[in-house]
Amino acid sequence: MKKFYAAPISADDLSARIEYIRKVLKEKSCTCEKVTDQHLIVLNKTHPQYYVREEGSSHRQYIPKRNIQHAVQLAQEEYDRQIIRNLQSELRALLRLQQHYAAGTAEQLFENLGAGRMAIVHPLIQTDEDYVKCWLERKYPSKGFSDDAPVLITDRGERVRSKSEVIIANTLNRMGKPYLYERPLKLSGYEKYLYPDFTVLNIKKRCEVLIEHFGKLDDPGYAENCLRKIRLYEQNGYFQGDRILFTFESLENPLDIRNLQKMIGHFLE
Repeated sequence: MKKFYAAPISADDLSARIEYIRKVLKEKSCTCEKVTDQHLIVLNKTHPQYYVREEGSSHRQYIPKRNIQHAVQLAQEEYDRQIIRNLQSELRALLRLQQHYAAGTAEQLFENLGAGRMAIVHPLIQTDEDYVKCWLERKYPSKGFSDDAPVLITDRGERVRSKSEVIIANTLNRMGKPYLYERPLKLSGYEKYLYPDFTVLNIKKRCEVLIEHFGKLDDPGYAENCLRKIRLYEQNGYFQGDRILFTFESLENPLDIRNLQKMIGHFLE
């Protein structure tokens, strides 16, 4: 079944929010039983003064600083009770929305059409599969290789520059993360094009992120170039763990494949 990108909130996100609300309500309900009929009154925002008023009474009594913990307790209890009311209201709304999602969203209607109709109908939102296919078919100029460069081939049959890049490419491919190798990128403050090692498509969010690998950190000159390159990315809004993932290695600390898988999974969740 083809998956769609379009719903303002995914069914998984909806379920996660419902689970979170139920957890909070359970915790708050155990600690937030109303134990007093007193209400807190706060006057003077610049220098707050705290008063307590008994329920049903118009008389208020000043809380001196030595009893400030009484004000703290009342404020927290009232806040927690409001939290419970708000979350209960949100939970009811989300449960109704969840029932709607169970019936299918408007974007998913295309999936239920017969093959004949699907062939001639233009869907509201392009399916993930079609979107990925079009994205991977984009043409761009290759950086090329020198005559003495080693020939290293990935599982997808493309040539890369290092064994570590083979590992990264094959890991992305194995994890189902679409990528383009060394697609040129123009950044402000740099006259030439940069060629990020990997431009990766986040299918869920339909946005592109970059992966840059720095593999010879034992070489001081190479390390300095890496720092300049990282700074250039940062000046253009690419920050580690946000729009770009930097990976590193040296002779004594090679690329860790298991850690790489975790980073990619977290980065592209």
